[in-house]
This record gives sequence, structure tokens and C-alpha cells, in this order.
Amino acid sequence: SAPTPAQTPAPTPAPTPAPAYATFSGELELSVSDPAAFVANPAAKTATAEVIAEKAEVSVAYVDVTLSVVGARRLGTQRRLEGSVKVDYTITVPEGVDGGYESIAAAARSKLKKVSKDELGTAFGNKIPDYTIAVTSAKVGSLETVQPDDDESDDDSFAAQHGV
Repeated sequence: SAPTPAQTPAPTPAPTPAPAYATFSGELELSVSDPAAFVANPAAKTATAEVIAEKAEVSVAYVDVTLSVVGARRLGTQRRLEGSVKVDYTITVPEGVDGGYESIAAAARSKLKKVSKDELGTAFGNKIPDYTIAVTSAKVGSLETVQPDDDESDDDSFAAQHGV
């Protein structure tokens, strides 16, 4: 039998809206015994994210870290380089977590603002003993709550469905 011609196309299901989330970024500067090796070491990057997560009391899954060498200088006749590593991090807490994503993110930000550079340095030293690390600066940015825009996912209008 011949196929029946479609009267009107079925409406396309609306995309699942992205969850809301709360996020903030921060920056650490570390004085590191061998900055280039530190930045190139995946274990150092993982450990850095773990230190930040522990001090913020959030899951390490919420922490994104980027490491970069800021400056390096030779120390006397030693072959070792000492310099700075910049740690840019972002903590993003998704909607739906126990305790409320906004509260968790705000508490994490508050905890990181209160942690001393010495305390962070000790945590790095315990977590990454292969390097001599001191925290020389720590900055925490402002908290941002992102609610996905409902207007963007409003493609189920008559015009959108019928290409008008």
C-alpha cells in the first residue's frame, strides 16, 4: 500500500533545559621549585584541584583548574629553576545538589576566602611532596548564579514548528 502523506510534521520535542548552576573563579599564585615540570605534570594538576576542593569542602568534580608558568629564574649555580605557577580555578555547583547549589557555592567561596596562604601551602606540600610550594597570592572572585534563559529554548512556538 502507498504511504499516507503526512498531514503536518510532528512537533519537535523541546530540548531539555540546561540546569541552573552557581559558579565562581579564583586565582592562586604558587612559588614552585620547578614550575615547568609542575605545570606539565598531570598529577600536580589533579592534586591542585583536590587541594582547592578540600579547602572549599566541595566535590573535586566541581573544580576546574588551569596551571600556567608565570616566571622562572635560575638560582645561582644550581640547575633547578624556581618560579611561579598561576592556578586559575573555577568551581561550578550544579542545580540539584543536597543543600542547594547556591548555598554550597556561597559557602565554598567563603571558606576559600578565609583559608590562609600558609594553610594552602601546607595542604599543597602534603598533597604534592615532590615540589617545594609556597602560596604567594590567593584571590577569590565573585559568585554568579546562572539560570538558563527560558527564551532560548522556546522553539516550540507555531512559527518555529512550521518554519514561518
